Amino acid sequence: MRVLLDGKMIGSSSTLGEALVLAARTAGHRLVVDAKADGHQVPQRDLNNPPADEGYAEELAVTSAEPQDLVGKALHEAADALAALQSEQGAVAELIQVGETQEAMARLSKLVAVWQQADQTMRLAGQALGDTMPMATLEQAAGELTTQLTAVRDGLQRGDLASVADLLAYDMDGLPERWSMLLREVADQLETLCAPQAG
Repeated sequence: MRVLLDGKMIGSSSTLGEALVLAARTAGHRLVVDAKADGHQVPQRDLNNPPADEGYAEELAVTSAEPQDLVGKALHEAADALAALQSEQGAVAELIQVGETQEAMARLSKLVAVWQQADQTMRLAGQALGDTMPMATLEQAAGELTTQLTAVRDGLQRGDLASVADLLAYDMDGLPERWSMLLREVADQLETLCAPQAG
């Protein structure tokens, strides 16, 4: 099996597992983000547990990416998701207020998942940026979010849906917009950090 990394021939292997190991070793600090066997996407199950038989494919084309690039993409995706969250928070609060509890809880679960993903992405970005952005900025934002989400969780555990509605409609009002702007700012910082230096 011929093994290509980012369009360049790097060697050959007998099995998919050996080919993936070769690609990962050659990629170094870069992360393998895509693998195609004879032009077809390698199924996730084969990536997780590569078949041991030979003849899996004639050619494996692997694509790699800088970790910062992946974090930057994730930041923009999280920022886009948060941009739509402001109206969703208000909608969930209204559902709670009019007694549509079942729909409110289903949408609240998705809403919290978006916030948790944004928080995780922000923390990964902080690690990637190191000292190039004041950590106090990220820590303050993460701390504010943790406080609000904890209050939402506590309200749910107490069965105090009125307080949850107030949190969504008032305490967390504007928080998605502020976080969206911050995530894009961090993404810009990463882009600057990773940009080739002139000279």
